[in-house]
Amino acid sequence: DGDVETWFGAIQQLTSEEAQGWGDSSMAMKSSELICTGVWTRMTDMSETARNWAPVMDRLTRLRDWGAANRVIQLDIHAVRGQIIVTAEYLKDLPGTVRLAEARIATYSGDPRANFYVAEITARQFYFQDRPIEGLQWFERAFSTESGAEPATLANAWLFAAAAAAKVSMAVAFAYLNHAVR
Repeated sequence: DGDVETWFGAIQQLTSEEAQGWGDSSMAMKSSELICTGVWTRMTDMSETARNWAPVMDRLTRLRDWGAANRVIQLDIHAVRGQIIVTAEYLKDLPGTVRLAEARIATYSGDPRANFYVAEITARQFYFQDRPIEGLQWFERAFSTESGAEPATLANAWLFAAAAAAKVSMAVAFAYLNHAVR
């Protein structure tokens, strides 16, 4: 947690031009994912009784808000992905998950890549909760436009969609698998 705070303190010192330059760099997506994933996964290493999700959600909110305010969409999106995972998997609040996702999709309505990343992680949460129909609806939202996401990320999403679809229709599952291998 101290490392994240040190890193966050450093990026908060960036000018808006420097922040935008970092956001435009090839490192922004992966570094944002690593930082935000680390924020919530450290808590999963603790026993369930020792877990306190409030500071995790607060830290992710601060990262998300800074990313949004400084137009570093990657940081915003990966922070909200972390919040979606925590809200669904650990707080067991799927309606709260949907509210988070819908709010971010509305914020970035013109950005297919941002919408893909938010809809895709939301779809997974429904899949993990054994609610494949809702999961497939969110996967369809993720795939509805050309997102520009990395090929490996897209293939992984298609594979999860196929797994969700297999619970409903093997024909649909095979269609998703065909997308994954293209």
